Amino acid sequence: MRTVGSHAPRKYGTIAAATQKLINEVGGLKEAEAVCGRGKTVLHDYADPHKPDRSMPVHIVQILERMAGTHPVTEHLAAEAGLLVIQVPPESTDLEWLAHISRVSKEFSDVLRKTYEFLENDGVLDESEARFLLQEIDENLLVLADMRQAVRRRVGIEE
Repeated sequence: MRTVGSHAPRKYGTIAAATQKLINEVGGLKEAEAVCGRGKTVLHDYADPHKPDRSMPVHIVQILERMAGTHPVTEHLAAEAGLLVIQVPPESTDLEWLAHISRVSKEFSDVLRKTYEFLENDGVLDESEARFLLQEIDENLLVLADMRQAVRRRVGIEE
């Protein structure tokens, strides 16, 4: 499987990184090419941060996100607009309530610990530290979404 960005990883939080993640999540360039009908070079260019004029068309994003079962490009575009997209877990979770609390607590603790570490020396959050925290916060939100869905099911609200 030839993946995008294996030699030059994209910066987390960029459209190139979201596009790279999408292509990789469908199995790489060859698999994405077979599904969407675009050539490997074109697909690679969509994820190239040095080619900002080569954006992936919306219908191609839809095809690949449907196949991947994840939505990295949609999530990125929503974040750019100041919105938050969280995929609600489709099936019931078997986690006990204490397990939910433990997961949420652990993820939130990771965010706080890393924030403190980054600010401890100079009181400044540089770009790479901010990108790392953004990823940690996104992981925290997914855990919260899972717990939220379990609570909604408990009160009889189905999505």
